[in-house]
Amino acid sequence: MRYKIIVGVLVLALAISLGFNVHYYSGMVDKQAMINDMRGHITVAWARQMSVVSYYLQNATTNIDVALGRELLWSAESIVRSAWISDGDLYFQMLYTASIVSYDFSPYSEGFPTFVKHINSTAIEMIKNLAQRIFDTARLILNLQFDLTRREGGDPIQLLKEKGVLDSVINGCAEIQNLSTQIYDFNPKFQ
Repeated sequence: MRYKIIVGVLVLALAISLGFNVHYYSGMVDKQAMINDMRGHITVAWARQMSVVSYYLQNATTNIDVALGRELLWSAESIVRSAWISDGDLYFQMLYTASIVSYDFSPYSEGFPTFVKHINSTAIEMIKNLAQRIFDTARLILNLQFDLTRREGGDPIQLLKEKGVLDSVINGCAEIQNLSTQIYDFNPKFQ
């Protein structure tokens, strides 16, 4: 009789433990799905913001134009900061791209808002090339906008990988960073 009680208590403890584990696991799955949904929306919001940045930089000819682009880049950086996790390269690249381009354009916004300075024509062409690369990279994400924002619980990184554009987005960010650094190093910056 004594062993039956001990076995019964152990079986009851095992059943309760199993119940807690199942409850905990199902709760974690729901939370991860919600996090993935938020990251999908954040990824699309960053791409939209970068698309707007590319529009303004495409037409930039003065320090005032560049200053506006930098403000938009700060917003893009803030958008993606909330999605960045240390184990993912995509979010780091998105964050770093917005940050480095904003930093690299700081010499071009010199004198803002006090007076207008016209950017060197060669630098303008370099900025247009950068703007086009930003647009192309953002478009890779925006072409999948519906999938990234409507797919319940799907990991955006996994979705981009399945669609074959994850490496293109990461490489596009690296290319943007390199073009931005070339613009920063270019002299003379103004006419």
